[in-house]
Amino acid sequence: MPGVLILESLAQIGGILAYVSDPFDAETSLMYFLGIDKAKFRHPVVPGDRLDLHVEVVHHRSNVWKLKGEASVEGTLCAQGELLASIVDRAP
Repeated sequence: MPGVLILESLAQIGGILAYVSDPFDAETSLMYFLGIDKAKFRHPVVPGDRLDLHVEVVHHRSNVWKLKGEASVEGTLCAQGELLASIVDRAP
């Protein structure tokens, strides 16, 4: 599995975590992915592997979320990074 897709998976799970932690009205707000910091790829993920994703909230201030994500296969760390997201009001 390409590293960029592993990071995309972590970002998707991070978005779900942020929403569950502090729900917002999807009719009036949007969540934007802001970026990735400290991304590291440590081990390849090959077909047949089960990729386990773990994301936790590092900081949540106002509308900005900083999350730490790790992807592993059978306990071996494959990728990690810090993810940034923001929740903003929809334009009228």
